[in-house]
Amino acid sequence: MTNALDGNLVNHTDDVVTANKSEKRKRPPALKAMIVLCFLLILVLLTMALLTSMDEVTNVFDAGKVDIILKEPDWNPPDAQHVVPEQEIFKNPYIYNNENTDVSVFLKVTVPCVQTEIEKNKVDNDKGKVLLNETDSSNGNKVTVPMYKFMIMTEGRNTPNDKTDDTYEYDQSIENAPAANENDYFKQKINGGWTLMNNMSGMSGVGLSTDGKTYTYIYAHTGNDEKLLPLKPDTQTEYPLFDKIKIVNFDENYDPNRNYSILVEAYGIQSYFLRENNGTTYEPVEVWNMINQ
Repeated sequence: MTNALDGNLVNHTDDVVTANKSEKRKRPPALKAMIVLCFLLILVLLTMALLTSMDEVTNVFDAGKVDIILKEPDWNPPDAQHVVPEQEIFKNPYIYNNENTDVSVFLKVTVPCVQTEIEKNKVDNDKGKVLLNETDSSNGNKVTVPMYKFMIMTEGRNTPNDKTDDTYEYDQSIENAPAANENDYFKQKINGGWTLMNNMSGMSGVGLSTDGKTYTYIYAHTGNDEKLLPLKPDTQTEYPLFDKIKIVNFDENYDPNRNYSILVEAYGIQSYFLRENNGTTYEPVEVWNMINQ
């Protein structure tokens, strides 16, 4: 009996142990769902981490700016004191691009005008000759002329700094043109790489002012085809607009209340968006008008 009872107890205990092991192997459905959810959450977090890592790549852009400098290396301010007719003064405006982007550039030059008398002599050698203090009204005619003529270097640009042997020329229309053709009096000579825009279609604010006291010229920096030639970073225009100015031979009736200074202004605009796009080319006048909107 005892042995039999002991055996029953052992068998019963084995059944209980077996049942407990069976319960441990069977996981409730809710627990399985939680495990799956945790696994998916880990995958999502890993994916987000990968995406975040990619988003941290940053591209650095340096914004282009326009910074131009007007240079006149040969200009000496004392030379402009107490000027007299026929005097020549060194003045050579360049534009320097001081930034990191291509720039299209322009020069605006405002010249004071004076009145002098042009002899209407029928002798060819004297026709158009500028006279000083002409008093005989039957021989002379008061006309408005620019006070300064631009001079350009014809020889010597590639020689050393000694300028004693250099040669220059200016437009002599005042001396040589018929007195009736007054527009010729305002003609100027300029160096290569520049184009006068005054006579281009669409230009405004150029020429003789309404009061007759100034004449305004506007020039574009161009190639031989008169198309805009961008100025590269850290470079200056190959040539100045002109090299000297010459005081016109006019009668010396100074107005003490007037400003007889020649005004030179430089303008620039970024060239990148002016490049050809779908066959569209921006003309100098269009770009100038953009600057002055």
